[in-house]
Amino acid sequence: MLYKEIASPAGLGSIIECFWILEHDYRSPLHTHEHLWAHGHSELIFSFGRRYYQKTEAGKTFLPEAFVIGPFKNKLMLFSDGFTGFVAVRFKAWGLWPFSIKPIPELVGQITPAQEIFGNKINRLIRGMKGRERKGKIEMVRQYWQREFSETDRARIASAPIGERIIAQNGIVSISELAKQFGINSRQLERVFRTETGLSAKMFSRIVRFNQAKRMIENDPEISLSRLTYEMGYSDQAHFSKNFRELFDYSPAAFKRRLKRFAREASGQFDVEFLQDR
Repeated sequence: MLYKEIASPAGLGSIIECFWILEHDYRSPLHTHEHLWAHGHSELIFSFGRRYYQKTEAGKTFLPEAFVIGPFKNKLMLFSDGFTGFVAVRFKAWGLWPFSIKPIPELVGQITPAQEIFGNKINRLIRGMKGRERKGKIEMVRQYWQREFSETDRARIASAPIGERIIAQNGIVSISELAKQFGINSRQLERVFRTETGLSAKMFSRIVRFNQAKRMIENDPEISLSRLTYEMGYSDQAHFSKNFRELFDYSPAAFKRRLKRFAREASGQFDVEFLQDR
């Protein structure tokens, strides 16, 4: 598997977390599908090769060539039967709002064809990437968003400073305190935040908090549950574990076991790289 992240250029950093590339043959017995965890961001994905699909009672539901994954409160499982590649944009939680022709709350928990989000003008970008190498595809996508994003767009994203504050505090913040800091009442804050991100500020804070806990486990699979509980602002381990499971379908202990098992089985078989834009 090849996975690379390319940092967003300075002009797009307020709305885009990164660009990324994935190439993988899903016939590999060690990695047969993608398990996406609950997260507050949205992703625009351009696929090349075998399509992803979801498993339903009716069988396989294949995803379109270009699609948007909205914010997810629970896990998402995507499958493929062969070699596939992706070039993608990972938007910040509020980054999609200036461009979407659909209300952002309608995207929560959904996978939507790109044309339904951006209109048919996105087709020109899709066609332009065909036949290009990875670097050329990424460059086309970057140039597209640099043309699309304006200072006017930046100025009208009211949820951005709220979301950045939540992230800076790892989601451990009360909504009433946030409202005081930004000089509005809690109801106004929640309305603005939900309109632009699709999530309540409370849910976004929870997702941020537990993704931080997940990262701490990924960085140190031997970390104790008591330390995780304390670091995440909980006084009760059982309550912390229950909330972790609600988002990720695993208890912290089960996630630690899963991570260690995968590390043993997959050692040296994946090429994962995080690139800084130069």
